[in-house]
Amino acid sequence: MDLTTELSEPQRRAALHGDGPLLVLAGAGSGKTRVITYRIAHLVAAGGVAPWRILAVTFTNKAAGEMRERARTLLGPDAAQVWLGTFHSTCARLLRRHPEAVGLGKDFSIYDDDDSRALVTRILKEKNVDPNYLAPRDMQGIIDRAKQDGRGPDALPRRGTRDETAAEIFAEYDRRLRTANAADFGDLLVLAAKLLAEHDEVREELRRRFLHLLVDEFQDTNRIQFRIMQLLVNDQRNICVVGDDDQSIYRWRGAEVKNILEFEKHYPGTVTVRLEQNYRSTAHVLAAASAVVKRNEARHPKELWTANPPGDPVRVVLAGDEREEAGAVVRLVQAQRTEGIPLARQAVFYRVNAQSRVLEEALRGHGIPYVVIGGFRFFERAEVKDLLAYLRLLVNPADEASFLRVVNVPPRGIGKVSVERLAAYAREAGKSLSVAAAEAGNISGLPAAGGRALTTLAGQLSTWRETLIEGPLAVARRVFEDSGLERALRDDRAPEAENRLQNVRELVGSIGDWAKEHEAPTLSAYLEHVTLQTAIDELDENAADRLALMTVHSAKGLEFDAVYVVGVEDGLFPYRHRDTEVDRHEERARLEEERRLAYVAMTRARRFLWLFHARRRMLFGGTQTLPPSRFLSDLPPDAVEEAILPGAREQAAWSLPSPDRRSAWSRSRPPAVGRRPPADTWDDQLSPTLEQEIRQSVVEEAGTSFRVGDKVRHARFGLGKVVDIESGAEVKLSVEFTGWGKKKLIARFVERA
Repeated sequence: MDLTTELSEPQRRAALHGDGPLLVLAGAGSGKTRVITYRIAHLVAAGGVAPWRILAVTFTNKAAGEMRERARTLLGPDAAQVWLGTFHSTCARLLRRHPEAVGLGKDFSIYDDDDSRALVTRILKEKNVDPNYLAPRDMQGIIDRAKQDGRGPDALPRRGTRDETAAEIFAEYDRRLRTANAADFGDLLVLAAKLLAEHDEVREELRRRFLHLLVDEFQDTNRIQFRIMQLLVNDQRNICVVGDDDQSIYRWRGAEVKNILEFEKHYPGTVTVRLEQNYRSTAHVLAAASAVVKRNEARHPKELWTANPPGDPVRVVLAGDEREEAGAVVRLVQAQRTEGIPLARQAVFYRVNAQSRVLEEALRGHGIPYVVIGGFRFFERAEVKDLLAYLRLLVNPADEASFLRVVNVPPRGIGKVSVERLAAYAREAGKSLSVAAAEAGNISGLPAAGGRALTTLAGQLSTWRETLIEGPLAVARRVFEDSGLERALRDDRAPEAENRLQNVRELVGSIGDWAKEHEAPTLSAYLEHVTLQTAIDELDENAADRLALMTVHSAKGLEFDAVYVVGVEDGLFPYRHRDTEVDRHEERARLEEERRLAYVAMTRARRFLWLFHARRRMLFGGTQTLPPSRFLSDLPPDAVEEAILPGAREQAAWSLPSPDRRSAWSRSRPPAVGRRPPADTWDDQLSPTLEQEIRQSVVEEAGTSFRVGDKVRHARFGLGKVVDIESGAEVKLSVEFTGWGKKKLIARFVERA
């Protein structure tokens, strides 16, 4: 049975590929998820492969959910048997089956970033390490980067006493994780690789089981993920990887673009299929995005195209400062909403989180509802994490982070001294904090009131643990009530207390909803599901019509009708890491990733794309004056219109920062492509062709009686000749300029020569 008749010819070739390695280079918006699911369906329906013998992995629960739904549509109930999930959830599933092999116990906890940082902080404090010498966040970064590469504390570089201290902290951190029967996110990958590499019987069993391995978003894999994949591939080498090297944007978390660039070297005989038709964006948006990323050297050649109409040009807007920029964005969002595009189908992107503040102020001032993606998420709220910590303790009594979180929440008279004495006793006795709490009466020096409270808490945990058989929802309700959390939130008179109470009730409700969707649901499975949630996964939970604000990194995998990118300036986007000195190779690698990031930002737009930059910007506590992003000079003139807002026009002539303050990228930029000069030389006269769309940014009307053949002058482009006239609410002229080619301008901003 051929299920692929609805696919394009390249998509069909990928879906129908037989045995052997397959590389699918899927450009932005080219239907890669569709290809993966149709390939799974074809293997089962026509290839005779049992669904449980297929393993498919991706990077977000959102992507995995979409894949699962599409597979269910094509295969029906059989789709549920496919092993399909994120890298982390797949590795967690493997470790749940063989925990003892890697030093874990049954129902181990998974520590999120907050739990991990809290543990690092405690260890640094216990060892009297000055945070100015080695900060907890820096130490956590050292651990994360090492685990992304599959390295342990013994493999850290030893270049001085700070490195020696870091290695010692790392070793103690891992030891404490195992004592707490816990694994952090990095451990899920590292321990899975260890399981596969060191236990031949497990590895061979999985290789026999999984006849086909499919990897989505392959460009985002890091070294340890690539190693896991290699260990799972069987002798038939039935591995299919799908990705786009032009969308590899996660070097900072260990992703290596060379994994996709060099895939054919690792798997000789690879069949490569290019998906180059974009189904998402208009032709102008696609042309602009492609022009930026084509400047990269380290990439597979691709020629993206679309059958979609040209659509509106990409709009490049110069503002005076970040406040004028935010005001223009707000008015455009309102205008698009009036034209029928809901807020939920619009989004504002920025390069760094600090840029969101002024945008949020402007949106609040105009009463526009919004949500910050990647900001403070539901499952990160303190009251939500409190109840989750109680539930984690029931599943895993050794969980140190959870015990310390709830030991005095709500307040039960257990002070700092009591906790310190309890922790010291537990370490000396080699026991968990929960077990030590039950023995509080035997701890010398422990205040009597604190000892009684600890004993009571230990008894409550033991009683609740006996009710796990009743199911996740019943347990959550009981703990919420009996722990005193509900009463404490209800009695709190703080203005935000009611919202906090409703948040915890929402959590309890979500446990019930989740349990209904799963056969034989367990509290352990729910907690794993919550811990592996991402910011993007929670976007779907925001059913209300709200504008999305997010960094470009958070935008990966999403799409919107209208996209506004702010801060498109050299030094900000592309971002310049001014705190480090790097060699030329690293500098180029960073710039190429910034180009890929710009490509991702632009290709999220289906219909409308706005790129904003400002003459000056208050950011990071100071005013910055940065030139327009070099990426703007890559844009094809025929796909772009430009505007200048009043605040930028009124400022004095703009001068670039002095050479010693400008980034190395600005000093050594290669010549720009096309007819536009490099961004270094841009003056302050951008063609203002969009003011009619930015309400309150209108300048005075000028005469507009022109004829074809008239000679005209423009402040930026110089002398030109009118070759076409377009009537409408605003008369537009097509003018041929010497050295610039043809430009479309609003007539009232052109003078007769």
